[in-house]
Amino acid sequence: TVEQREYLAKFGHECYGHTENQILERYDEFASGLEHLQTEVWKFCALYREGGIYIDSQSSALLQTLGDLVPVSSSTSAKLEGNYAVVSLETQTIHGSLLALEQKKHPVARHVLATLVETSNEILQSKPLLLSRMLYDLIAAEVGQSPPQLQPGWNTKRKDGTKRWMLFELRCNNDVLLNVNLQEQSSRQAQQANKRHYSDSSLSQTTTVDTNNQKSGFYRTSHHCPLQGGYCCEVFEPMKKDADVLNPQASGSVAFVTQHPILPLLHISHSLELPRPFNQPLDNKNDNNPPDKNLPFMSTIRETSFQRPPDPPETPNFFDMLLADDALPSDKECSTCLRNKKGSNCQKCQSKCQGFCSMLCHTRPPAKFVAKHLWVDLPRFKKDPSR
Repeated sequence: TVEQREYLAKFGHECYGHTENQILERYDEFASGLEHLQTEVWKFCALYREGGIYIDSQSSALLQTLGDLVPVSSSTSAKLEGNYAVVSLETQTIHGSLLALEQKKHPVARHVLATLVETSNEILQSKPLLLSRMLYDLIAAEVGQSPPQLQPGWNTKRKDGTKRWMLFELRCNNDVLLNVNLQEQSSRQAQQANKRHYSDSSLSQTTTVDTNNQKSGFYRTSHHCPLQGGYCCEVFEPMKKDADVLNPQASGSVAFVTQHPILPLLHISHSLELPRPFNQPLDNKNDNNPPDKNLPFMSTIRETSFQRPPDPPETPNFFDMLLADDALPSDKECSTCLRNKKGSNCQKCQSKCQGFCSMLCHTRPPAKFVAKHLWVDLPRFKKDPSR
């Protein structure tokens, strides 16, 4: 927005770089294809510079007052009593709907800003969960967890107890990394003539599907809730001390609801735009073929074969060439010299291995016939940013 850019133009150099306003430059670069990251740049710059609370008011609806969710001290400075975030145990990510930092220049915000500035657009686009998983790992590292295993409630570093994170729990009514059948949604979606418009959640855009010629019955739902404009995810307060501790599903009350199972927003290409495995039909009726949901996360291999010539030339390997010239290091003196465990080379063994050493670095076998070329295309997107 205009307000976000004005803020970064004025204070961006304080968040990163200090000499040039690299934050503002990066914000402008994201305007072409990565608009969802512009908000992340502004958000983490503001949190780094000022601390405080960020809440995604456009897609979240509070069911409690903000003061009840994120209490502050009663002193005149109104300081936050710890850091606050929302964790998804299902995907091991930090949800972007709420983030509160108790201090200015927090290292977590600084680290995220550095990643946004220094990581190429290609990587940021191919790893849509990069920031969410990074926040999860950064918080776990700050509270001294290795390997990371965050839990709802207070996560505190045991040694000093000064680095504290209160984590609310995100629960969604649908599997955020799986598909949803369009036919199950059809009764809940608006109809326009012979076409229906669906919110393809992992695309963050509207996809038009011709119901007279529907090629695929499945769409991913990792960004928007299946119900257009609805809320399918709830954020729970941690379980109170006097709650039913015998019930593993017990928790506090719902703090707020959100339209997005995963934030920051995801931009994953439609399955029809992605390379497909050999002989995989578009309708996915063959159970032996992987479904469309996995296409963004799959490698694909292309093959080009070449016809062998009728009278190919001889292409002996290096052993055959040594054998033909009687240059194999087979005599005892040469073999003993080359096997010296203290280190050996042809300079030391030249007198004992004349034929072998003269051919070793100067003779190259002829090129062999290439029967085929294989090209491996890496996955467009990665669920696990560490891979």
